[in-house]
Amino acid sequence: MVLANKVFQHMPERNSVSWNVMISGYIKLGDLRTAQAIFDEIPDKSVVSYTAMISGYSTIGGIESARMIFDQMPAKNVVSWNAMIAGYVNSHMFDEALSTGSD
Repeated sequence: MVLANKVFQHMPERNSVSWNVMISGYIKLGDLRTAQAIFDEIPDKSVVSYTAMISGYSTIGGIESARMIFDQMPAKNVVSWNAMIAGYVNSHMFDEALSTGSD
């Protein structure tokens, strides 16, 4: 990720793919702090960016942070809804998982 970050920092123009690759890479390393910092810098966040962060936080047990990001999403799709529901299930919060679709 060090080399990827160097390339990313020197890119003359970044697009949604480059932003999301960086977020996903740091999430896979378990470095949600850096992933969140990059996410916060994205000028036009996409549903993919939001969903990656929701999944990342859910994986490490940060369901509250996942829900905060989910609630900030301007538009949700079936993948983002499923990521949030899966996060609740992984956290053994079954009532919340069942009620998420009715929000």
